Amino acid sequence: MRASSPLKARFILFFVFPLLLQSCYLYRQGLGQLDLSFNQVPLEEAVLSEPDPSRKTLLEEVSMIKAFGESQLKLKPSDNYQGYYATEKQGITFVVTAAKADALERYEWWFPIVGKVPYKGYFLLEDAQELAAQMKEEGFDVWLFPSTAYSSLGWFQDPITTPMLKRGRYGLAQTLLHEMAHATLYIEGQGEFNESLASFVGYQGARIYLLARGGEEALVKAAADREKNRAFRLKINQVQENLREIYSRPIPLGEKLNLKDQQFQMLAQDLVKLYPKTKLADWPFNNARILLYGLYREEAPWITNLWKEAGEDWGRFWELLEDYTRKQGWD
Repeated sequence: MRASSPLKARFILFFVFPLLLQSCYLYRQGLGQLDLSFNQVPLEEAVLSEPDPSRKTLLEEVSMIKAFGESQLKLKPSDNYQGYYATEKQGITFVVTAAKADALERYEWWFPIVGKVPYKGYFLLEDAQELAAQMKEEGFDVWLFPSTAYSSLGWFQDPITTPMLKRGRYGLAQTLLHEMAHATLYIEGQGEFNESLASFVGYQGARIYLLARGGEEALVKAAADREKNRAFRLKINQVQENLREIYSRPIPLGEKLNLKDQQFQMLAQDLVKLYPKTKLADWPFNNARILLYGLYREEAPWITNLWKEAGEDWGRFWELLEDYTRKQGWD
């Protein structure tokens, strides 16, 4: 899924080709990608000019995290993350997901190269909001959220972005290794596989990296957060089971939707207890949002089984992953 074509070929693929397709979406995304590519500055330059001490420290650590991922986690070497794209936007892209209002069934979009995906990203918030409004008018549940980073799968030189630095050392390592995993192995049309694998690599890799670099304090906090995340996921899974049972009942649609709303209200109340600093208004749910959590399952059974079979050896793990994808008929 990665290419070593020169910049000119990449320019043609992502800029001229969308024009030929007469696709407004791809054209605008091409412009956004070009902005990222041509308005990033070399990482060394960004370190020297960065006035914020904490950001400077994190930018200095990027090359170490990248080298660690390539040497220790056996992630594919690339020219990515040698530049810095400064922005104060909440996200580098804005992602729209959708689902049926009366079923836990994701809406999927299709694109060249990547195939079917359960989300659609935009560089401009207003573009994402326009799609979200359109999908709502068509009767879908919709969830829109900012993403701090994304992978161009090696077609362009992906930069470090300001939003990637906002979660500190552990968050930077986790996000960076997550995106590097996408550029190492990406299966067309298998969104859940791709995101779960990258989430696993991000979590395990960041943990191992911080242990090697003496980041015990950050690891303690990360472990506490992980325990909360497990409790969170258990609640999400239970609600999903409840909703599947509700949607299967031979009852009027209005009654199903009322029961659905009750499930989400109870979930929000449980989450306020789990996260006391939040309030009910912080937890709006619908089918699109609750399905989103199923895409990022770093503890999915197939991953943990392969990791154990590999003896926690990264080289062997990637070999077993290749075998796994072939057995699924995805090669």
